[in-house]
Amino acid sequence: MDADRAIAIIEIVLAPKSLNPVQVQIVRGVLAGESYQQIATAAKANLATTARADAEAPTASKASKRSSGRYQTGYIRETGAQLWQSLSQKLGQKVTKKSLAAVLLWYAKQPEFKLAENSTVLTEPTSSQVEATASGSDREARNQSSPNLTAGRTSGFGLRYSGELDALDRFYGRTEELVTLTQWCLYDNCRLIFLVGMGGMGKTTLAAEIARQVGGYFDAIVWRSLLNLPPIKELCADLLECLSQQPILKLPDSLDEQIELLIACLKKNRCLLVLDNVESILAGQVESGQYLPGYEGYDRLFKAIGELPHQSCALLTSREKPHTIARLQIVNPQFVRSMTVNGITSAAGHQLLQAYGCPQLPEQMWQEVHAHYAGNPLALKIAAITAIELTGGGEKVLELYPLMKQGQLQFRDIDDILKRQFERLSETEQQLVYWLAIEREPVTGAELRSNLPLNTQMPGEIINALQSLSRRCVTICHDRDWSIQPVMTTYVTGRSIDRFVAELSPPSATEPPATDLLQRFCHLNTYAIIKAQAKDYLRIAQIQSILRPIVDRLLDLWPSRADLDAHLRQILDRWRTLDPIPPGYLAGNILNLAIELATELFARNDLHRADGTLRNCCGETPTLKDIDCSLLPIRSAYLADVNLHQVDFTAAIFDRCVFTQAFGGIFMASYHPAGELLATGDTNGDVSLWQIADGQRVAIFQGHTNWTRALAFSCDGNILASSSEDCTVRLWDVQTNRQIATIGPHTHTFRGMKFSRDGCRLAIGSDDCQIRIYDLPGLLADPAATNVERHCSQVLLGHTNWVFSVAYSPDESQLASASADGTVRIWDLATGECLQILPHEHWAIRTLFSPDGRYLVQCQNSILG
Repeated sequence: MDADRAIAIIEIVLAPKSLNPVQVQIVRGVLAGESYQQIATAAKANLATTARADAEAPTASKASKRSSGRYQTGYIRETGAQLWQSLSQKLGQKVTKKSLAAVLLWYAKQPEFKLAENSTVLTEPTSSQVEATASGSDREARNQSSPNLTAGRTSGFGLRYSGELDALDRFYGRTEELVTLTQWCLYDNCRLIFLVGMGGMGKTTLAAEIARQVGGYFDAIVWRSLLNLPPIKELCADLLECLSQQPILKLPDSLDEQIELLIACLKKNRCLLVLDNVESILAGQVESGQYLPGYEGYDRLFKAIGELPHQSCALLTSREKPHTIARLQIVNPQFVRSMTVNGITSAAGHQLLQAYGCPQLPEQMWQEVHAHYAGNPLALKIAAITAIELTGGGEKVLELYPLMKQGQLQFRDIDDILKRQFERLSETEQQLVYWLAIEREPVTGAELRSNLPLNTQMPGEIINALQSLSRRCVTICHDRDWSIQPVMTTYVTGRSIDRFVAELSPPSATEPPATDLLQRFCHLNTYAIIKAQAKDYLRIAQIQSILRPIVDRLLDLWPSRADLDAHLRQILDRWRTLDPIPPGYLAGNILNLAIELATELFARNDLHRADGTLRNCCGETPTLKDIDCSLLPIRSAYLADVNLHQVDFTAAIFDRCVFTQAFGGIFMASYHPAGELLATGDTNGDVSLWQIADGQRVAIFQGHTNWTRALAFSCDGNILASSSEDCTVRLWDVQTNRQIATIGPHTHTFRGMKFSRDGCRLAIGSDDCQIRIYDLPGLLADPAATNVERHCSQVLLGHTNWVFSVAYSPDESQLASASADGTVRIWDLATGECLQILPHEHWAIRTLFSPDGRYLVQCQNSILG
């Protein structure tokens, strides 16, 4: 850009302020491609010349001396940064030393840019002037008047234009993209620029707008669409004839020679070559970036344009990126670049909707609509037009908002765009997209792979497929988590529901019986209708968006609910006849459908509450009756809050299913000192805390690997001790629900336990006939100790069989122990001596001192004095 032209634009932007001489010097230097150091050096040289000329003028000389400090490199850099910041604030775009020319050029094209009276007339520079500016040639050459580039124009784009694109009537947003593309086209001299994005994102419109804005800097613009699949030689011949401006009598037969001639034309003239719809020559249903058979020659063309030197720029648009472009970006990033075209901003999208007659939506409502369509301009346009057609326009359009927000309103024209994109995907890519629609929130590649029923794909295959989806602009990756846009989720969910319903629909009278069950129920066995172990809010969303719509549609197709229920049972019976029975989701899906049907007895409005349960307002739950699931692999069935007493699960294999809260047989229970909680130990080794008021389990402690034998709370209730057949005692923090220490593993099972009143000692009886007393402060301070026995302060010996129970006397000077040897012993804790042996004819199971210490009670209610 011409420096005087740029300075005039900046003066208008910053008005009423003006540029000072230092700022003018910086702008001229930056546009000449100079560094801050070069600008400072040139400024010092000019200052020195001025100082010599003014040597006879003392005042001027002093002023020159005072100014010398203003031309240090640091000062120039700081002044430039302040100027870029001021321009950024005024223009609403980030301005840097590198992007100055591109931003100013973009601004000069905007409608709001108006020159005041008597301002400098700004003219379009020629391509030679652009090159001079980019190379930092003599500034005087850029001050010359520009020739009239409009003479002989046929389209208003440039000196010569060839193509099929109509003039744009509306263009919204894309400010940052236009600034970047202007920089790449004019100032970075990029040879090959690739615009990639989902269908409807506005790639063609963006290419047309940038061509309009930078058209005056090129000698010719050639626009070609590849939608009709022109063979590569035919395209080369067409381009050569267009760029040479004369018929070519004889073209070389060799494609390489034709490409060589084309590169020569791009060297001779500065041309903007736009190739639209490049995805048309790429193969679908395979990994992205592969060419259709017979169109591999395009790879050589793109490679030559990106690698060979010339002064032109090729701008390509596509829904996916060829492998060539990806490789060239890595090898030659200076001249080959790509831009992912995402949705337009919220403000631009709102403008677009209003332009097509939609009323202004409330801010929150609009943000949700914009997010649903991911700012896709074509989708927003279709939604606006269709909504007006359905409602008649005006405020009635707002009536469609709830359906649109819930993804229940999908317009056919938008579906057509997404269908074309989806059907280009390979089989593995389609599987991953189906699963991303089921997941409904970002997940890792490993989680996606674990969903696949056979799980035969190697991790590398899944990663390659996800990368291919990314190159096709179908997936979004953030922090290694993958997702798809909401509008794609809605489309793929609808497509999946169609498949489920088709496989479960009543067979027609003329349809032959399906002998290949794997093919007949392929979708039903490959994908989960709901993920049983998903977070509650996600599972509820899956029920509302997938499970219920399937059931509702099936009830419309089947004569009665009983007929549909019988059909589901028949599918399970037929599936069981397969040998081997394949793994997958079929049985789990059938059970989830049967549970939904079993809710017939309840008011549907009470089902699937926010807490994710199936209970109705009366607390009742549905019941499954007479369903045979024996021998079947059952995956992702949500069986909580369902009565399953009459379901045959003999030899069934459960995977990722959820049942009603269950635990092993209760073997031990102990009340919390405050009386509000009850601890239980079961045969699974789990220790549970229950809230007595409502019977709800509030915590579960898992760590034991065998039956739980004894439980004991500390007197303050903060610590719970549990002993197990796994020969360990584990200490749990009741406040944090975390394990804080472990005693053992020992050679024998620990049984009876009792905390001292001050919580400093824990007495434990065991099957080795011994009683051990542990120092808790030392143990808790050293939870990772490999030798916890060093925290055992005392061992009491004398029993000849298992020690079931221990109890401290009220003053804690004595300890009583009950044993399977038929005795209760009383010990002096100061000396460790056995003070008294109280015999009994049977095992002594439990013992306890009376509050005054005068009596000792054992579990069979015998009172021993």
